[in-house]
Formats: sequence, C-alpha cells, structure tokens
Amino acid sequence: VKATIGYLKNDGVEVDTCKHEVADVWRRYEELKQEANAIDYDDMLCLTLRLLEKQPDVAARYASRWSHIHVDEFQDTNKVQYAILRIIGRP
Repeated sequence: VKATIGYLKNDGVEVDTCKHEVADVWRRYEELKQEANAIDYDDMLCLTLRLLEKQPDVAARYASRWSHIHVDEFQDTNKVQYAILRIIGRP
C-alpha cells in the first residue's frame, strides 16, 4: 500500500482527488503524519516542487546556483523529480 501511495504521489496525484482503491488508507496515513508533524520522502519531493512553483524567486536562486546538474539513474526519474529538475535546470 505504501508503495502505491508513493507511486501516486510521484505521479502528481493529490490525496483529495485520488480515486484509487488505496485512497481511504492514504487519507488516514496523511492524518497520522500530520498528527506526528512528520513528512515522508515523497512529501519532501512534492513540497519542494510546490515551493519552486509558487515562489519564483526561490526557483531562480537555485536555477542560478549551478551551471550543470548530474542526475544518476535518470531513467528512474519520476514526474515530480523531473519537474524539479526542469525548474532548477533553467539557464
């Protein structure tokens, strides 16, 4: 179930709009994380993407920080990771 939730998150699906059979478990998982003031790895990626999309000044600062970005195992990059790379990889 955790792997399915992670796959959905990394595919850009939001828990509130999820129609998958794990949606109820996912909602409860999110509630438990919030009660514990915790995030998981997939949250780190999604929150980073949200920050970069909503704060252009932050995105620009990171985009200007590096002239090259090396991505190991690029073929395993998911949609969220790719979107982050597209933002920070801008010239």
